[in-house]
Amino acid sequence: MKVNKILYAKKSLPKELDYLKYKIVKIDDLQTLAGLSEFVHKKVTQSISDNGMMWPITVCKYENYWDDKIWIAGGKHTEFSQTKLGVTNGNQRVYYAKQNEYTHIHAIEVKSREERDKINDVVYTNPYKYP
Repeated sequence: MKVNKILYAKKSLPKELDYLKYKIVKIDDLQTLAGLSEFVHKKVTQSISDNGMMWPITVCKYENYWDDKIWIAGGKHTEFSQTKLGVTNGNQRVYYAKQNEYTHIHAIEVKSREERDKINDVVYTNPYKYP
């Protein structure tokens, strides 16, 4: 029997974003929407290894995604699913979780680009400034 291994976020969003709900999502239920950036992935891996994951990833359902061309084209991806949650922010963290045998990850589900952008205003960190 496989034991669940969950990658939790250490920080929470500010109170004005309380209406956005946190969830624990199976890694297998996620569709990454961005390819692997070797530079950023290396920074993310070091940061999570040293400090834990700072923020939850951001996901949305296919029907709520604002740019279906990206979902369909998918960069370098070979399989596409309209039943999985798309990772709108945190693709490198999902790659990290997969490589380190996590089964689940802490996430926030958004229903629009505007909700995603409000989260980005709080959580975005330049890769050169990762802790």
